[in-house]
Amino acid sequence: ALALAAVLAARLVAGGAVAPVWLPPLLGLAAAACLALLSTLRSGNESPGGVDNAGSVAILRALARHLPARVGDDVELVALATSAEEDHMIGAMRWLDRHLPALRDRAVEALNFDGAGAPGRPVVIESYGFGRRFAPNLARAAAAAARRLALHTRRIWLPPAIGIDAIPFHHRGVPCLTFSSGSLGRATLAVHSRRDVADHLDPRALEEVARLAAEVAADRGRFPNPGFGDG
Repeated sequence: ALALAAVLAARLVAGGAVAPVWLPPLLGLAAAACLALLSTLRSGNESPGGVDNAGSVAILRALARHLPARVGDDVELVALATSAEEDHMIGAMRWLDRHLPALRDRAVEALNFDGAGAPGRPVVIESYGFGRRFAPNLARAAAAAARRLALHTRRIWLPPAIGIDAIPFHHRGVPCLTFSSGSLGRATLAVHSRRDVADHLDPRALEEVARLAAEVAADRGRFPNPGFGDG
């Protein structure tokens, strides 16, 4: 649809044909096919939620048990499992709306997990949208921790229009870095469908993401950021 609009707009500006005569009808048919496909999609809640997001919840529970022994007594750990991420990240936003005033005068950082346990290398989502970066200090800590642990992480960018819970944290001034794993394959393609079963989770990927996140959290617990909202 965007390509068709661009061709038609260019033709208006140029006052004549700017493309082969067959291109606009072809683009129109492609746009109509996309609209027809979108019209068949349905909302629902029939996914077992294996990769999205049972693996991440398992890591959260493991960190809640083991991290207190690795950080100082002056560090408060909060294990948060938000809901409604698929519905415009509303669970994270509601939690932040309620608790943000209490965080204002404190050094606060957040680690987010999404799709952790999909087979493949650990993933760190460092940026999103158009040149916007998540928590550069946390990203540097994650890169250093990966080197110490000899983990080969993938550092990726999240395209526009894709939402994760790190975004509302970032918009409200709380540095937040997202950990995931894997690449495009059977496990990730099954997300949001009935095929997203726990059998797709890879124990090695779960372990590596958990170790990486624990190392970052322990490091930042010893050397917290200087204040609320610092990236």
